[in-house]
Amino acid sequence: MLNNLKTRTVFFILFIVFIGSVLFFKDSVLISFSANLVHEDVLEPAEAIVVLAGSKSGNRLEEGVRLLKDGLGKTLLFSGFQVYPHSFTNQLMIEHAKSLGVFSDKIITKISTGESSTWGEAIANLNLLKQNDIHKFILVTSSFHTKRSHWVYQKLVDEMDLKMEFKVHPAKDPDIPIGDWWESRMGRKMILLEYLKTVAYYIEH
Repeated sequence: MLNNLKTRTVFFILFIVFIGSVLFFKDSVLISFSANLVHEDVLEPAEAIVVLAGSKSGNRLEEGVRLLKDGLGKTLLFSGFQVYPHSFTNQLMIEHAKSLGVFSDKIITKISTGESSTWGEAIANLNLLKQNDIHKFILVTSSFHTKRSHWVYQKLVDEMDLKMEFKVHPAKDPDIPIGDWWESRMGRKMILLEYLKTVAYYIEH
C-alpha cells in the first residue's frame, strides 16, 4: 500500500513538472515538436530537382526553381495528379514554373494514374527519374513534410533496387511555419496530421 502511494506520488510530481515545463517553456517545446519533422541535407549539384506537389502557395516549386537557377540541378521534375476533371497538378506547376522564368526544355513531367499520396507520388517520380536515366537528384518539399518524404524515398529506392542518390531540401511554407505553427488552424491541423501520417506509414510500409 505504501509503495503504491509512493509510486503514485512520484508519477503525480513528474506529471506536474512536465505540465509546468510545457507551460513555462511553451514556445521552445512546441517548436521542437515541429522541428522534429524536418530533414535537411547539405546540398551538392545534382542532375534533377524533384518538386513534390501538394502545396497551394507554390512555395515548393519556387524553392525548386531557385535551386535550379543557382546551378544545383539541370532540370525540374514532377508528376501530375488529377485535382479536377481535365485538370492536373503538373499543368499548374508548369504554368507557375514558366512564370518564374523556367523554359519548357528544363521541365520533365508526366501525369500519373497512381495514388496521389506521398508514397504514390514517390513511385511515380522514381519511375520518371529512371525513364530519363537520372541517378542523382534533390528532393524539395515543405519543411514539415521532409522527414517522412526522406523515409519514403529511401525505402522505395532500396525496395526498387534503384542506383540513385538524393538529398532532401525543405521549402519554407507560409501556411505551415515551423516556428509558430500552433498559432493558425492550418498549422495545427497539418503538423498533427503529419505525425499521424508518419505513424501510419511506419505501420503500413
